Amino acid sequence: MTGALHDTSCPITRTGQGRVTNTGSYGAGDWQFTSTGYDDSGRVIRTLDEKATAAIRAQDVSLSQDVLDSYATITRYNSDIVSAGPATGPDGTVSAGTTITPAGTLVTDTWAPAFETSEGQTVRTHTHVDFDQDAPNQGVIRELGWDSAW
Repeated sequence: MTGALHDTSCPITRTGQGRVTNTGSYGAGDWQFTSTGYDDSGRVIRTLDEKATAAIRAQDVSLSQDVLDSYATITRYNSDIVSAGPATGPDGTVSAGTTITPAGTLVTDTWAPAFETSEGQTVRTHTHVDFDQDAPNQGVIRELGWDSAW
């Protein structure tokens, strides 16, 4: 359809928890879709933009999850970050092995969608972030009122 008769409403799909998983809008002569995947805790782990969903829809074959993921931006989160040693502060003592930053709090890795280089290789940009590497005070920040016990 064209002109005033064309429906340009934006369909949205949500999970049972109300998270948006798929969106669509009409523009540039076609439907533009996006998709977002979540882990069991509700954190975004995979996103497909309009370009990615168009490329996937243009395929004539069933694609494996690995191939589908190559079109996506993938996000990974931290595991538990624990105190390497005891630390004392205004609210008491944190013993060695105490979780300071719970798993899933910080983004540690992001992979951009794969692309082909001028040499014909398929690659993707990977960004990794390390937090508190070799930090003093067993990873406990003194400015927040905690004083290292070592």
